[in-house]
Amino acid sequence: MIGICEDLRKSVLQAAIQGKLTQQLPEDGDAEALYAEIQKEKQKLIKEGKIKKEKPLPEITEDDIPFDIPENWKWVHVGEVVKNVQYGTAKKSSKTGLIPVLRMGNIQNGKIDYSNLVYTSDVDEISHYALQKDDLLFNRTNSRDQVGKVAIYKAEMPAIYAGYLVRITPVQVDSDYINYVMQTSYYWEYCQAVKSDAIGQSNINAEKLKNFIFPLPSLPEQKRIVARVDELMKRIDEMEKTEKDITALYDAFPGDMKASLLQAAIQGKLTEQLASDGDAETLYVDIQKEKQGLIKEGKIKKEKPLSEILEDDIPFDIPEKWKWVRQAEVCRIYTGNSIPEHIKLEKYMKSGIEGYNYIGTKDVSFDHVIDYENGVRIPYSEQRFKLAPEGSSLICIEGGSAGKKVGFLSQTVCFGNKLCMFNPYLIEQKYIYYWLQSPTFLESFFERMNGIIGGVKINALSNIIMPLPPLEEQKRIVEKLDQLLPLCDSMKEAIDATA
Repeated sequence: MIGICEDLRKSVLQAAIQGKLTQQLPEDGDAEALYAEIQKEKQKLIKEGKIKKEKPLPEITEDDIPFDIPENWKWVHVGEVVKNVQYGTAKKSSKTGLIPVLRMGNIQNGKIDYSNLVYTSDVDEISHYALQKDDLLFNRTNSRDQVGKVAIYKAEMPAIYAGYLVRITPVQVDSDYINYVMQTSYYWEYCQAVKSDAIGQSNINAEKLKNFIFPLPSLPEQKRIVARVDELMKRIDEMEKTEKDITALYDAFPGDMKASLLQAAIQGKLTEQLASDGDAETLYVDIQKEKQGLIKEGKIKKEKPLSEILEDDIPFDIPEKWKWVRQAEVCRIYTGNSIPEHIKLEKYMKSGIEGYNYIGTKDVSFDHVIDYENGVRIPYSEQRFKLAPEGSSLICIEGGSAGKKVGFLSQTVCFGNKLCMFNPYLIEQKYIYYWLQSPTFLESFFERMNGIIGGVKINALSNIIMPLPPLEEQKRIVEKLDQLLPLCDSMKEAIDATA
């Protein structure tokens, strides 16, 4: 698990330069036309005396090509799509002066690091080596793993650059795209292959840099690639903030990351136990009082007492202030109403009906998303239909989707008979939603499945035991899972992008 964020960055970048992160659109044109425009622009600059004419670079043969790219892309040399590659100033700099001189140490992770600056006041040097926005700086001499570093200059402050750096100015190519190309494993393999080694350091000269070949998409697609990579890198950066925590959890619960996090949450391993939270025993007593009040008001029916929880029933240790409870002790649990398909079409799928959305099993996805806009509505006036209030959780309890489809309600709905509603008393509602996805609950659920179709009866669900934290800790658990689970989705998305 350690280093997964760095591996993800590499995977995302490689997928990007193979055209796997973006769609190729006909209206973009193709890279061949862009390449022709670049050559025209370079010829114009040569005629104007702004750049020098260079020797032609060798033809790119099929043997040179390391991987497939989309049909409308083109393999090109760096030297073919940039102005003259220019070495930096060889003159000494000092601690004070008019303008910073960027050096090897200022090239960090594709960006310019403006700490530990040196300066110059030489007007001729400033004029000749002044950097322009979106210039790329290439580190031509350094230790083995540092030679080849590239960063993009975003004109945060005026600057020139020192002699161990090379300036690259693209012509009609997105600098951010090239910068990302030069962060890929493919690029670094090239650097390792062409560098020359001396004692203590390595070198890659301008000619070798010009000869590096890379895949060129159309300009609009370059910009889409940059935007997509920016988005994924931001998510990976967020993920990295919690990578140590996730690594510890993964080591404790190897396997599916989401399952590991959910299991850690219900065992009290994601959150700190605070004395100020009180204890779950007090919460349990309050819940029973709440239930007795609802029974007296006729809002719920009195239930048969559930069996005592024995030590042999308990699957793992929980924090001291937590409590094991049976689900029906702390939640209302019941299934909904079935509607024959022809009745549904004739009566409840007409336009203009004002009422509750009706949710069936098919309207809950395996990704736990509920589709409310399925066209089925139950008029408010119909009293026979059971309601699942906003903030309840629905779980499929029968058929092939049993235990696999769970949803959290953002509105009050009517629901089908193969779905079971969990509506908690005085409990953080989303804690129940996450509990129903945990490995411990699912193991108990599937142990109780029976019948030809395969299903779990309400009685069996009622008796499943669950860990109950104090209310304030429930809220912290939900907050933590709300933060971590989307990062797991980002991780999966990045990995899928490279598949």
